[in-house]
Amino acid sequence: MDVQKQNKLLAEKVYNSTKLKFEQGLGSQQEIYNAQAELKVAQNNYYSAIYDAIIARIDYLKAIGKL
Repeated sequence: MDVQKQNKLLAEKVYNSTKLKFEQGLGSQQEIYNAQAELKVAQNNYYSAIYDAIIARIDYLKAIGKL
């Protein structure tokens, strides 16, 4: 989960810098599209990791009889 969070933060930084580059006329629309797609993938992976952790916790609590 921590690794996915770091990946998401990195993807956000890349997207923001790519967007800034484009706004200054130094980047292309394709670069923004790619950075945005990678950001969406990173966000999805992060939220999926959080979901998996929650499910694992619930399974653990069920296994030890606390739920």
